[in-house]
Amino acid sequence: MKGTEKNSFVNVGRLVGELQEYEEKYWHYNVVCWVQDEEDFRALGIVGKGLDEDGDLRIELEEMEDEEGFYSVSDTLDALKEYDRDVRVYLAGCGLYLGINSDGGIFAEADEDDENVGF
Repeated sequence: MKGTEKNSFVNVGRLVGELQEYEEKYWHYNVVCWVQDEEDFRALGIVGKGLDEDGDLRIELEEMEDEEGFYSVSDTLDALKEYDRDVRVYLAGCGLYLGINSDGGIFAEADEDDENVGF
C-alpha cells in the first residue's frame, strides 16, 4: 500500500521544473532511481506511468540490468507533461512503493560515465 501522507508526495510541476534543468545537455540520459538495499545500491529505471485509483501518478520502475529500454530525461519530461502540474507522484516497482525526497532538490548530478540522471 502506498503512503498517504501528503508530505510523502511531490507533484508533477516540481518534477518537471527540476528535471528541465537537465534537458538541454542530458536529454538522452536515463532517469535512474537509486535505492539502497542492505549495503548495495540498486539502479531502477523508469518503464511506464499511469494514474492510480486515487488520481495519483505512479511512475513504474524496473531493475536496470543494462541501459536499454528505460525512459530518458526527454521521455520522462514528455510523460510528465501529459498530467496536470498538481497531480501527486510516487514510484512503484520491484515490490516497492516510494515517495520522492525533495529536500534540497530531487535530482543528483548527471553521471557522465554511465549517462544517467539519478534521484
